[in-house]
Amino acid sequence: MPKTNTQNFVNFCSQVGRLLQILLAAGLLLATAGSHAVQQISLKMATVYGPAGIRAEAVNLNIKLAGSRPAATLRIGRLTLPQLDEAVTNVTLRCAGMTLTNHRITCPKGELDLQSPRLAESTLPITFDYQIPEQQLSLELPRLVSTTSSADGNRASEGLTLALQLALQQEGEVWRFSGALQADAGQVYIDPVFLDLDKMPIALKFSGKTNTQTARIQVDNFELTQPGVLTARGALNWNAGLEAATVDIRQAQLPAAFTTYAQPFLIGTTWGSLSTDGTLQTKIKYDAKGWSRIQVAGGAIDLSDEKNRFSVSGGALDVDWQRDIAQISAQPSMLSWDQAKIYQIALGPTRVHWRMGGDDGALTQPVSVPVFDGHLNIASAQAMDLTGENPSIDFNARLTPVKLARLSQALGWPEFQGSLSGELPRLSYTQGELVLAGGLKAKAFGGEINIERLNIANPLSERPRLRADATARSLDLETMTSAFSFGRITGKLDADITGLRMLGWSPVAFKAWLRTPENDDSRHRISQNAIDDLASLGGGGAGLVSRGFLGLFDDFAYDRLGLGCAMQQGVCAMRGLGPADNGGFVIVRGSWLPRIDVVGFNRLVSWPVLLEQLKSVSTGDGPVINPDKPPGDKPKE
Repeated sequence: MPKTNTQNFVNFCSQVGRLLQILLAAGLLLATAGSHAVQQISLKMATVYGPAGIRAEAVNLNIKLAGSRPAATLRIGRLTLPQLDEAVTNVTLRCAGMTLTNHRITCPKGELDLQSPRLAESTLPITFDYQIPEQQLSLELPRLVSTTSSADGNRASEGLTLALQLALQQEGEVWRFSGALQADAGQVYIDPVFLDLDKMPIALKFSGKTNTQTARIQVDNFELTQPGVLTARGALNWNAGLEAATVDIRQAQLPAAFTTYAQPFLIGTTWGSLSTDGTLQTKIKYDAKGWSRIQVAGGAIDLSDEKNRFSVSGGALDVDWQRDIAQISAQPSMLSWDQAKIYQIALGPTRVHWRMGGDDGALTQPVSVPVFDGHLNIASAQAMDLTGENPSIDFNARLTPVKLARLSQALGWPEFQGSLSGELPRLSYTQGELVLAGGLKAKAFGGEINIERLNIANPLSERPRLRADATARSLDLETMTSAFSFGRITGKLDADITGLRMLGWSPVAFKAWLRTPENDDSRHRISQNAIDDLASLGGGGAGLVSRGFLGLFDDFAYDRLGLGCAMQQGVCAMRGLGPADNGGFVIVRGSWLPRIDVVGFNRLVSWPVLLEQLKSVSTGDGPVINPDKPPGDKPKE
């Protein structure tokens, strides 16, 4: 398994310290053993082997003792560190004005030259202090600039500028370390996260220990600060992989923390286009089996989907999940909001209380969600397999009457009269599918509408898929036609819509049959405009009634009406009450004198064309007529 950058870095520094100890202490020994007449000491070694696989080749150490302060130059032709992907070549360390004793080696102002594709600048300022008896190394690199890219393109840096302070203390095979790292310029990309450090610098402090003979690193404490984004602290253990970690994000400032660290992982999902505001606090624990505890708290949270699918304002949450605790014994969690919307459906102030532990979660008390002038009362809710591949949620809820006028106004529909209500004995969400086991009832237009077998897959995605059946009984046609600016019709209407399939909230398949109910004894009248509107939908033309003496009548009596559409692959197969004498199909069968029948001729109609016609007649703009086809022409079979 490849070593991490953190592990590479710590081991690199510790091994450089050991190499300095071997080489500079050897030079010191020679200097103190010789006479005062010695002006210069030079050491040349073909290969020097250090701990944990470190190897230096073509080593040349030169110490000048003339003058008040010694100066040293260390050259290494090739430095191999197992923790780095490639060897470092042409390494030169120059120190003028050194302190060189049998107890201490200090370089207050040095230069380090090395050739590495990871570095944008080959000459680095360096300061170090090595206390030999204590085996303690203090190292400072005030400027380290990196411009690099991995072969797979998943990691890259451009002008990344770092400042490092590091202290190492050797205790046998263990090196204790502490230090600080400042990244205040350049850009970094670690798939999929991009950091612009010119705008959002990072400061990191850390301490811990590592074993030079193993891959184990123990960070006892780290503190990370990124102004305007987040502050965090924690600890971790690494041994050829993450063994354990505790992370306490004391403050994550939205939107910066979300757009920087969360949104890149969510691109292409429902949550990939969120706008956020507020603050969050998070505590995370991780062990050999994975995430063991997640706590999230926050207030004054605003969320809005840029595609206007949902929004939350004044949100607050206090969530506590533990893997190894049963749901019944878990700490309570809470979620609330002042206002929320789902597809422009307004939800009022709500507070939800629940517990979740292990794979399960459940409400601890009923929830009442205001929906316009009604309420969605959730009596119970149970979540299962939360950490598995197929999480599911079951609801038991009831929708109290909501005025359709409020709902239709929010959705941009014509203003319907009546109310929407329903029992939801089992509303479940499994594998991204929302399934309504019961039915949803609406009282509208003086009748009743039932929606059954409702199934919505990925309801908040860009292209949700819906399946449902619906029936309507005894709708008042006069109320309906006035709501849609349709020509006036009186009487009752029954409707059946079966096999409804929608993709992205647009129909792709259904069978619809609208007709006068059997034994309907209400008054049946139809206006000239309504005749024209219905005739245009069936391809029978419009404006015919106003010609001749029939134009003297405002409306006509009718016996029955019926219009059906079976839509598949963008084409509607039209039907009526039955065949007409001239080869068409009867949409309205007249009654009494003057009698008029409405006949359609287009048996196959493009759904987009039919939809435009429906929009046209419902807005009062009149029917759409194809000028290339006279109203009386019979369509070809």
